Amino acid sequence: MTAEGSSAASKTRRFELRLSDDDRERFQAMADNAGITLSELIRRRLHGAKVVSRRDTTRLLNEIRRQGGLLKYLHMRGEPVLDTAQQVASTADRIEAFIVALDDPASRGTEP
Repeated sequence: MTAEGSSAASKTRRFELRLSDDDRERFQAMADNAGITLSELIRRRLHGAKVVSRRDTTRLLNEIRRQGGLLKYLHMRGEPVLDTAQQVASTADRIEAFIVALDDPASRGTEP
């Protein structure tokens, strides 16, 4: 079961955790920065998912779009040679694998 794959209906059990006030405030700030609840932050961390701030996610998506545009440009300009086409395909595959790894922490051995 992944952090995002958990349905609300399956969340029937409670788990209590004792924290200092400082730890609670720090975790709450992390959750607020990521735009999720404190419970969701803890669930994601327990499942091994990297919690990314909304700002980081936006920057990441913009960079992926930029890279995709550059790949398209390289592919479309002039007459693509086989070597360039293979490099473009390889890079696109790596970007796709990275995106999948961001969505599913179980699909990777280490964080991206």
